[in-house]
Amino acid sequence: MGRSITIDKVFKGPKLVNAGEGQDGSTSSGAREDAVMEADFRAQGLEEIPIMTVMKDLKRLHLDDNELKTLPDEIGSLTCLVQLTAKGNGILKLPSSLGKLRRLRLLDLSMNELKSLPSSMRKQTALRHLLLRNNVLETIERKPKQTEESHEGAGEGSSSMDVSTSTCVIPVSVEFLDLQVNCLQSLPDSFGILQKLTVLRLAKNQLSHLPESFGNLTALEELDLSSNTVEDLPPSFSNLVKLRCEFCSAVIVLSISLLFFSSSFLLFLFSFYLLLRCFYFFFIFLRGSLTT
Repeated sequence: MGRSITIDKVFKGPKLVNAGEGQDGSTSSGAREDAVMEADFRAQGLEEIPIMTVMKDLKRLHLDDNELKTLPDEIGSLTCLVQLTAKGNGILKLPSSLGKLRRLRLLDLSMNELKSLPSSMRKQTALRHLLLRNNVLETIERKPKQTEESHEGAGEGSSSMDVSTSTCVIPVSVEFLDLQVNCLQSLPDSFGILQKLTVLRLAKNQLSHLPESFGNLTALEELDLSSNTVEDLPPSFSNLVKLRCEFCSAVIVLSISLLFFSSSFLLFLFSFYLLLRCFYFFFIFLRGSLTT
């Protein structure tokens, strides 16, 4: 078992605490004295974070509820990280070195001030859960004709590549994606490459349409598009069989149950509203199917 790092309110450097350490200072058997596995810097009022050599084996890093404006470039050196949380800060920009975290499985950057994401995030091939709720994201794509280095770091062996088409920067490995409460007006045409997505939350954005490739998300089971202005669905939407089944079983059963068994007039109205929304969904779904 490894150790965890905590710090005092007045930052005087890290305090190392062995995972499983008792009040008397005794440690659990088998603990590695040279490996720090978790660092907890939550709610410390930090404006910057120290990346220390003792963190090289770090697997979990918690930076929630501080006053960070960015993450340091050195964070890319923590290549053993599997979990990184930094919600509730004021982070404006992410370093491109974030793409070096190839073992990262959970990334929580909710409640920050991010407007865009670095294209290097596509390299996080182990990422499963990506939480970006309550930011100010305007795009999740790499814009056309953006020049990037084809090799990490500058040097004689590096060459540049001109990108002529926009590409979704969300890693294709992501299964749970939370983009609620942002400023997205559209999704990239290549959004359909995220074929492992099972949960997608897009509520409270400014979306008016979905790309045709949306129908490629055939593993999708949960979709929240509420509080947007989407009035029509692409014809490919009929490919989302798992989503269709979940919608039918959940919404219809709930609304009918409330309609017939509720004693409250407000619940009756709410169930009736759910049924109307259900019929509306079927209408646009059927219209999309007939046009294919």
